[in-house]
Amino acid sequence: MRTPAVGRARRRTRSLLASARDWTVGVVRTALHPFGVGQTSESDDWERAWATRGEVRWHRDGEQVEVFRFDDGFVATVEYPDSESRWQLTTGPMRPAQALLAVALYCQFGVTPQIDRDGRPFVAETDDGPTQVFRDEPAEQVRYVYLDEVRTVEEFPDYVADREAYRGVHDRLTPDRHGTLHSD
Repeated sequence: MRTPAVGRARRRTRSLLASARDWTVGVVRTALHPFGVGQTSESDDWERAWATRGEVRWHRDGEQVEVFRFDDGFVATVEYPDSESRWQLTTGPMRPAQALLAVALYCQFGVTPQIDRDGRPFVAETDDGPTQVFRDEPAEQVRYVYLDEVRTVEEFPDYVADREAYRGVHDRLTPDRHGTLHSD
């Protein structure tokens, strides 16, 4: 049986309002980022919900970030359960450290990886930390960190906070595959 028209309209309205709120928050974050506002306080709101061998999830008000095993790697997604929308934070299956770096950049700085002409994910960084670059010639000097060059949590850029927590998650996602023989 189909949901009554009033219920469908209410769901659509709620979804549109949540999308407008998320878009506004993104615009405000992007506008204030060059002035150093809101760069590090965002990570304080995130809370890890669970971590298993193949999946880990963080959440905060109306938003979830998840890393899960997919094909031969790990994929990170961002989901807004209230508006029933989800988008992919990574370009596809990646090594666990690479997916966790994408999550750390998103959760701590609101920055998502970008893709270069060769299809490689990267993030631009300035002296103040990571940033989005939307022009061939940015206004300030930037360096590029390619996510596909990161193999371990120890290789995360210095501005990523709480590496120990990410190291624990990384260890949980990639358990030692070689069992140890115990002698009695």
